[in-house]
Amino acid sequence: MLKDARPVKPIPLLPRMWRQGRNYFSLVWWLLYTAFKGRTWKLAVAVGLSLLGLATQGAAIYAVYWYGRQMEKGGAFSVPLVHYDINLKEQPEWLWVIVIFSTGFFILSAALLYLSRRQVLNIVQEHYSASLEQLALLTNRLPDARVKLASSLFVDYGFGGVATGARRGTLIAVSSANAITAVVGGLGAAFFLIRIDLPLTLLIIASAGVAALLLYPLTLRGVASAKRREKAQEAFRVEYKQLIEKRLVNEPVTSFKAAESLADAYLMRRRVLTEFVFAIEVGITFILGMVVYYMASQALAGREQWAIFIAYIGALRMTLNGGAQVVRALASVSRYYPQIVRYVLLVKDMQKINATEFAKVRHGEKIILGTLTNGQDVIAEAGDCLALLTLEIIHEVEFAFINARLPHSTAPLAIMSVDPDKAPNSPAAIALLSFDRPAEKEIEQLRAWRDGDLNDKVTLIVHRDSDNVGMFGETRILVLNEGEMQRYFPLGTEEADATMKEFAVKAAAKRSKRGLIDTDEDEEED
Repeated sequence: MLKDARPVKPIPLLPRMWRQGRNYFSLVWWLLYTAFKGRTWKLAVAVGLSLLGLATQGAAIYAVYWYGRQMEKGGAFSVPLVHYDINLKEQPEWLWVIVIFSTGFFILSAALLYLSRRQVLNIVQEHYSASLEQLALLTNRLPDARVKLASSLFVDYGFGGVATGARRGTLIAVSSANAITAVVGGLGAAFFLIRIDLPLTLLIIASAGVAALLLYPLTLRGVASAKRREKAQEAFRVEYKQLIEKRLVNEPVTSFKAAESLADAYLMRRRVLTEFVFAIEVGITFILGMVVYYMASQALAGREQWAIFIAYIGALRMTLNGGAQVVRALASVSRYYPQIVRYVLLVKDMQKINATEFAKVRHGEKIILGTLTNGQDVIAEAGDCLALLTLEIIHEVEFAFINARLPHSTAPLAIMSVDPDKAPNSPAAIALLSFDRPAEKEIEQLRAWRDGDLNDKVTLIVHRDSDNVGMFGETRILVLNEGEMQRYFPLGTEEADATMKEFAVKAAAKRSKRGLIDTDEDEEED
């Protein structure tokens, strides 16, 4: 027991918000940078279309506002340069001109924003395709002792889990890019609102800021729900494994408690999203209701400004829409943050894979392969051939030896999987060979390799059962289960025989454990 252990104090709200906000900003910035890097011209076209769309929308709103102001001044004005006089009150047909102008510009704005978002989608789709290709090539080099973090992420979550993070990151890049342009339009509309009615606008902006701040606990719940789901999945696997083991010894089972917690964890994310939508809708409705009440009060007091009122509502919609898109983008980041971070950490860690050299091993040199569960080191010599009893898939087996090292060095050791049909010409210190049904030719070939290409390596023959152990000249057996080295004995001893019998008994339970539950996220995007 640790003598200095103290209870961990919870992080206060404001420092936690600051840290979380900084993490979110760093993540979004990295996603946007990688998505649009090298695509400057295409991005410029998308931004230009978006800004032009916002400008046309602003022009449509301003036309209505201008008409209302001119009517307040009597309706008479002169067109500059051409000196053409117009009286809006005596010539009502100009109202239709304003209506047609605003309607046309609103339609043009929608078309431009559509083209801008379509351009962003094309850019991000190109980036996503390149990311998947890069991810496939990177994970093909894993596990690797030089990048232990990336190896751990790949083994724990697999290619599908990391690729899910890439997909989520792509969607976040799209929503963030759209939110940035929406914020630009929202800020422009906010200045317009201040010009129309400063007190009301400040009240609305302050209310929207408080509402956004109050939504922060929901973003924290989104992160917590993702972590809770992973824990529930792991608890489900563990309890299901225990269920199988009890069945093998005929022990009765009357309940399965993990099912309820897993169902609750799966639906928690939808509950948080529903609460988010509800909170946003209530907030927007409250703010719009306050504006309608204020404007209606002005009208009942004899200050009819219906055109200005319409323009104000339109500009307010632009401002609130910009804020709402930011909130939705942050909600998406918080919802998928754990998945995206795995992908980002793997990619960043892989950038240093060539910065470290592997240690060189000579024949007869001792190698610490790992540590048993009782704390004893698993030591072999270069040139030894060992039998490895395991049901793990090959990259999990490789990862189990990622901490292998020389006794007086911390330099990583290279691990390789040997194709039985090709000579193992590699500087790796540990070689893994797996044979489904070894033939006499393969046995003779391996013996020849041991005197040649495998002479400076520890050779591990991977066995899925104990029937063929010793056929390749192995001297010891090593049992690997759930990523842990559990037994290590010389062949021919009573301990080794008992270990092989124990391995045979547990093999059925281990095989039935695979595929217990689908860990993929649902495809629905909200």
